[in-house]
Amino acid sequence: MNCNVVENKLVDYIDGLLTEKETINIKEHIASCESCKKAYTETVALLSAFSHQPVAQPSEDLKDTFELLLTQEKLAQSKVVQLQPKKNKSYKSMLQIAASIALLFTGYLIGGYQESRQTEIQLAKHQKEQQEIKENMMLAMIDNTSPSTRIKAVNYSEQLTSPDIKILEALIDRMKRDSNSNVRLSAVEALSKFIDSELVKTALIEVLAIEKNPSIQIEVIQILVQIQEKRALEPIQKILDQPEIPDYLKTQASIGISKLTTSI
Repeated sequence: MNCNVVENKLVDYIDGLLTEKETINIKEHIASCESCKKAYTETVALLSAFSHQPVAQPSEDLKDTFELLLTQEKLAQSKVVQLQPKKNKSYKSMLQIAASIALLFTGYLIGGYQESRQTEIQLAKHQKEQQEIKENMMLAMIDNTSPSTRIKAVNYSEQLTSPDIKILEALIDRMKRDSNSNVRLSAVEALSKFIDSELVKTALIEVLAIEKNPSIQIEVIQILVQIQEKRALEPIQKILDQPEIPDYLKTQASIGISKLTTSI
């Protein structure tokens, strides 16, 4: 058995796919041939490296790019093959080609990952900057002497996905203390978007004890009932106990208490 035959059958030999006679012949040849012994050792190491290589998940764009390059490479190779006479390739050459393709593909994966990661960092930085700009604009406008400007500032806060604590505190201050009822109502509506915050829940409960505008009271009651906030029972009951409150407010307060007590 010559070296070319051994090299071409090394993978099958390593995988145990040969006949018993072929296996014995190759084993004896490797033991007596330093060149084939080296090729055998290198092949085992290469296959082991491939089997332990983690499988990366390329993006769709990266897959498309690689498939395009692969198609172009196949077309180029088909042209070369037509001009050259066919000849047998040793298994060692095939391994070298496979290793080159693997290295090329790995390079594309690494490059694509690094580019994607850099894009994510840039996007996160941009979003943070935009958030800070919106927050600063909102805070600058919310103390304006014009009620319409304050309402715009309050409404602008709804564009913030995760407002800073100072934004919530500014909205709560407008809800509790603004002299204009429309501004207070707008603040209530804006704060309802961030109802998961304990700070917001507590502030809405507190405002029921000080707010005198029925429309705002009803809005706050509906928000607290919707989230089943049991702490709202006492202030709602106090509103209901007040003399001469409008019938529509009395109705909403009664409905709110009924829904909160029913779920207890």
